[in-house]
Amino acid sequence: MKYDGIIFDMDGTIWNTEKEVCLAWNKVLADAGHPKRVTGDELAGYMGLPMTEIAKRMFGTDNYDSVAELFGCCMQYENEYIAKHGAVLYPDLINTLKQMYTKIPLFIVSNCQSGYIEAFLDYYGFGKYFKDILCWGDTKVSKGESIKILMEKNGIEDAAYVGDIQGDCDSARFAGIKFIHAAYGFGSVKDKDAEIHTFAELLDVVE
Repeated sequence: MKYDGIIFDMDGTIWNTEKEVCLAWNKVLADAGHPKRVTGDELAGYMGLPMTEIAKRMFGTDNYDSVAELFGCCMQYENEYIAKHGAVLYPDLINTLKQMYTKIPLFIVSNCQSGYIEAFLDYYGFGKYFKDILCWGDTKVSKGESIKILMEKNGIEDAAYVGDIQGDCDSARFAGIKFIHAAYGFGSVKDKDAEIHTFAELLDVVE
């Protein structure tokens, strides 16, 4: 398959931050005297959702405004923690990116908060590999709409989105592009154009 751009999801596709996010959020919750604690299994169920939806499910409320300040502190400290400690990169990520970025423009679109992708890029020095990034925190719209915004901004017409859950596939379809399922991630997908079981397999799919 030939594309003029490959757009990546973050969690479950590029890296796994379950441990780091749990540590960061639970510290904020404990410091605030809140009884809630987040587990890895719970966090895995949130992957791919907009941050407002995660907050509502996490605190068991339909009123995001009632938990926005505390959840905002969780997200801010999460960014700071990841910027200092990194997380778990999937195998062969670095070598694959090194081979890909000189041949095809690479991008990231995620449902995360502002600063999250930047913390990842800064910690690993990966900024040179990605031409542009966009997230829910920047646009406040759905992932599919964010993909369309990024594509229009960068003049991309024929792209593929790489993600691990059905929501990622749905977002790609909304944006009118192909979907490559990262089957090593957090979910299964019914409708896909290709599937990879390791990050390195992406080289065979896009070349």
